[in-house]
This record gives sequence, structure tokens and C-alpha cells, in this order.
Amino acid sequence: MLNFLDIAGHADLLGQMNLDGYFTIGLDTAQALPATFRPSLVLLSYLIASFGGFTFLRFAGRLSEMRSLRGPWLIAGAVTMGVGIWSMHFIGMLAHDLPLPVSYDPLITAASAVPAVLAAGIALHLIARPTLSTGRLLLGGVLMGAGIGVMHYAGMAAVRLDGVVRYEPVLFATSIVVAVVLAIIALKVRFWVIKSNGDGTVWQETGAALILGFAVTAMHYTAMASTYCFAGNGAGRDPNDLNPGVFGTVTTIITVLLILLALAIVIFDRKVRQEIALRQEAADRVLSTSQQLAQSQKMEVVGQLTGGIAHDFNNLLAVISMKMEGLVDELPPDSPYLPRINAALAAAERGGALVSRMMAFSRRRPQDAVRTSIATLLAEFRDLLATAVPRTVKLSVEVEPGLRETVIDRTGLETAILNLAVNARDAMPNGGSLLISARNRTLSSDDPLLPADMRPGDWVVISVADTGSGMSPEVQAKVFEPFFTTKPVGKGTGLGMSMVRDFTRHANGFVTLQSESGRGTTISLYLPAVATSVVVQIKDAPAVLAAAPVLSPSLTR
Repeated sequence: MLNFLDIAGHADLLGQMNLDGYFTIGLDTAQALPATFRPSLVLLSYLIASFGGFTFLRFAGRLSEMRSLRGPWLIAGAVTMGVGIWSMHFIGMLAHDLPLPVSYDPLITAASAVPAVLAAGIALHLIARPTLSTGRLLLGGVLMGAGIGVMHYAGMAAVRLDGVVRYEPVLFATSIVVAVVLAIIALKVRFWVIKSNGDGTVWQETGAALILGFAVTAMHYTAMASTYCFAGNGAGRDPNDLNPGVFGTVTTIITVLLILLALAIVIFDRKVRQEIALRQEAADRVLSTSQQLAQSQKMEVVGQLTGGIAHDFNNLLAVISMKMEGLVDELPPDSPYLPRINAALAAAERGGALVSRMMAFSRRRPQDAVRTSIATLLAEFRDLLATAVPRTVKLSVEVEPGLRETVIDRTGLETAILNLAVNARDAMPNGGSLLISARNRTLSSDDPLLPADMRPGDWVVISVADTGSGMSPEVQAKVFEPFFTTKPVGKGTGLGMSMVRDFTRHANGFVTLQSESGRGTTISLYLPAVATSVVVQIKDAPAVLAAAPVLSPSLTR
């Protein structure tokens, strides 16, 4: 029976025999066969690795765009790059000239491609992501480097010659470290390209591919530097072994054709996808245009209906006004009824102005634009605004000193402000604050607030802000559509907000909306400013502009 010392002794001897059979331990490397490298084949091996790297990056880019069918593309990319690495390794072996005839075991040579394909698959899976964490980068580098190393030394095991192959231990370990480090760099290359220019240009991808090719070939030739061949006592050549010259030529041709085919598939697929995207975009534009045409036709019918109603209503107002004026003429100057009749006449006049606005909305008539001081308008309009809101709503009117003038239809602006004030009032049934403010603002061409069809420059901004119930995103999307309302049936027409937008468009301005459910709403009218400014004191107005809250869903009336 063997004791533990005997077992330990045999294990040490077995380990020493295995190491001696693989490394140059105990051998004089000066006795190794002289070896040289053929530069043409070295260059060819590098070009194949780089070509495979370029296709590999294209596969990675395509995979990053895909949401389905990633598996087949991942396999195709892994096979393409893996075969490219393996082919580079084999051509690099052919570049290594020895003074002995060399052949290769076909089974081991074919099997050595498997680790390369697996390593390429791991790398492709990692870099076809939007981001790559440090942990994944290091893990991927270790796995990919180890895969390339296994591929290389498995390929070396396929060598058949009348001699033995041994490896210098330090350079052997160095080759593995180099493989891992260069694999990490290679994995990071694509993210450097993306970070520098979004998707990467052809020249950037070419540069990245050259780096990938260098990473693969550097590992191979570092490993070859650790290789020593000694004459005698080798396995010898087998008649069934592969002829290096013939096999090298066939391998090169097949690999190049495979990479070209894979690259063509990627490019063709991307072109097809781009064509599909362009056609989809064109179809969307056609659909949008059709919807706009349908909306325009609908609005034309609505406009005709609105114009007819407004015309008839205007006739009724004319009769009412005439009767009121007759009463004024018949009553004595000191009659207590005169103030009430005059108030009714003023209301009828404003009703007539509103009818005129509706007719302009329906017929798209030009507005009567005149140069107007917004400060003066708000000062004169404040009393009417005060009657439109209950005492539970605190009304504030604030005007920036030196407010510029603007060219607008005065009646249209009064109607727009009144619409917004009434909507804000309805959004605050339990009371709140209503702020109407006017200020100067300059918008540059790159200001995100400025619409594309508007000119940069000076603007007068009139904001109506409440602390009401606010609007949901769904309501905000429809708030300016004609006849859209959130009010109960019979309480609103749904034309108020569309008329506000229509007024600002005719004034060469635009409207902005800020709102959040439960936080209130702010609607701002941007009107082009003219040079001269007028300073007017608004009575009972706060001296300082308060921070304007954000508006409410009731603005959809």
C-alpha cells in the first residue's frame, strides 16, 4: 500500500513531467531551431483581422438598433469575427518559417476555431449595448482574451513536425495578459467611436477596426515569441495532415469571401431598413396631410355655420341696441334707470364686438390692427375684468415699466384676455388668485421657446395665470381645438381658446401653455413689439411682478 509521501512524490513527478512537456523548463533555448517571419504573410494576417474587425463593428452597430431577431445576427457576427480571428492565427502560423517541413492535424485545426467564435460572441453581446459598465468590460475582456488564447494554443497543438514545440513560461503568461488587456481595449473601441460622433463615420469605424486587428495580431505574435521548436523526438508528419500552402490559400479565400458576404448582408439590411423608415416617414406625412385637409374641410363647414349664427345674432343685438337707445331718448336725464340702460348698451356693444370676432374666425377676415399700448389697454380694461371674477378670486394686474407697444386688433386682444380670465375663474370655484401680467422679452433664433416660423426679436408677453385645478396632458393636447371643452353641456361653446390662438396668429404672434394638474395654469400671448414704449400706472396693481403659477383645465372653454 502506498503511503501519503509516495502519493505526493508521484504527483510532484507527474506535474514536473507535464510542465516539462509543455514549457522550456530544463531546455537550452539556444538549441532551438531558428525561425523567421515572412512579412507579406504577417501583413496579410493583420489585414484579415482588421477586415473581420470592421465587419464585426458593423454587426455590433446593427445589433444595437435591433429589438428582435438578435439571436441570428449575434451568431452570424460571432462566426464571422471568430473565423476571421482563426484565419488570422493560421496565416500567422504560416508566416512562421522553420527549417523543417510542417503540417497540421485537420481535426484539431478545425476545433481550434470554436474558442475564437465563442470569444467573438461574448464580445459582440457586450458591445451591442448602449452602455458598458466597468465590471462587464473587465469580465468580457477576460473571457474574450482567454478564448483567443485557447484558440491560439489549441491551433499550436495541431502542428505536426519532426520535432517538439515548447513555450517559454514568462512569455506564455505575458501572451495571455496581452490578450486580456487588448481584448478590453478592443471592447472599448466602439464606445469611444460612438461617444465621439454618435454612430461613427466610416473612417472612424475603419480606425476602430485597425485597432481591433492590432489587438488580435499582437496577441498572436506575442504568443509566437514564446514558442521554441526543437529537432527530433517529434510526432512526425501524417499523410492525412493538411498541406500548409494549399490550406493557407484556401483558408484565406474562404475567410475573405465569408467576411465580404457578412459585410454585404449587414450593409444591405441597413439600406433596406433605412428605405423602410423613409417610406414609413413619407406615409406618415401623407397621413398627416390628409388629416390636416380633413380638419380644414371640417373647419370650413364649421366656419360657415358659425358665420351664419353670428350674422343672425348680430341682427338681434342691433334690435336690442336700437330699443335701448330709444329708451335713453325717452327717459329724463335724471332717471334712475339710465345707468342700467347704459350698462346694457355697453354690454350689447361688447357683444357686437364678440360677434365680429366670431365672423372673423369663420371667414378669416383681416383684423383691424392698430398700434396699441398694452399698458393703457390693461389700465382701461381692469374694471371690466374685475366684474368678470367673483370676490373669492384675488385679481392682480402687473405691467413691467417701459412696456413696449404692439400692433394688434384691440377688440380681439380684449376678447382674448376676457376669455382667459373667465376660464381661469371657472377653474377656481372655491376661490384663488388670478394674475394678468405684461412684460417685455427678447427671443433669439436659438431660443427653444421661439417657434420655427417666427422671427427672433422683441416681444410683448401678456400672461394670464391662475391657481386653479390645472390641466392633464390629454387636455393640454386638445385645448386649442375648436369646440373642445371640459365644461358641462350648455356652459361653454369650446371656441374661446381656438379664438385666442387665432387672434395671436393673425397678430403674427404665438401662444404658450404651462399647466399641471392641481397646480394651476399659465397661458402667455407673445405679440411682436414695436419700438416706442409708454409708461402707465395700473391702479391698485402690485408694484412687483409676482411669480406666475401654472394654468388650469377650464381654459378649454
